[in-house]
Amino acid sequence: MPGTWPTWAVDADGDGTASPWDAPDAITAQGKFMCHLADAARTGLVTGRLSGDPTSLALAGYNAGFGAVTAAGGVPAIPQTRGYVRSILAAVPSYS
Repeated sequence: MPGTWPTWAVDADGDGTASPWDAPDAITAQGKFMCHLADAARTGLVTGRLSGDPTSLALAGYNAGFGAVTAAGGVPAIPQTRGYVRSILAAVPSYS
């Protein structure tokens, strides 16, 4: 996503350029971003500011922005976000 790339960009392939069009760079940046969202979800759960499961919260944060998750106190009642979380979780067995 153009808005998040400057924060999470990584030159994972060592070619001197962090590019969202290079798979190693993009995949590593995505991993860093998702780890950040998972940490934010766990912190929100521990502090009692959020309810739900950390995976769903992180996915919702990716889709709607973590501010929306925080404002809702969990997965926000945004149909597109709820559908996104459901579809990703439903696909997990295919990759396990």
